[in-house]
Amino acid sequence: MKDLPKQQQVKVAANGSKAQEAIVKESFDLIIMDLVLPDRDGRDLIREIKLEFKLNTPLLVLSAIENDAVLGR
Repeated sequence: MKDLPKQQQVKVAANGSKAQEAIVKESFDLIIMDLVLPDRDGRDLIREIKLEFKLNTPLLVLSAIENDAVLGR
């Protein structure tokens, strides 16, 4: 197993607005987010990350809700 670099940082945002602010200001190696955010639909933030901000940062999306509406079906 490969060793991780010694200086790893983790940033936590309390909601989608705070996450958006951080994404605009900083560079990230990976974004992990919940699909259901307290202040907005996570799918909207995903669209902004990929289309408006044109970021190629890998994005891992999680959700505890298991239904077709959340999955976009």
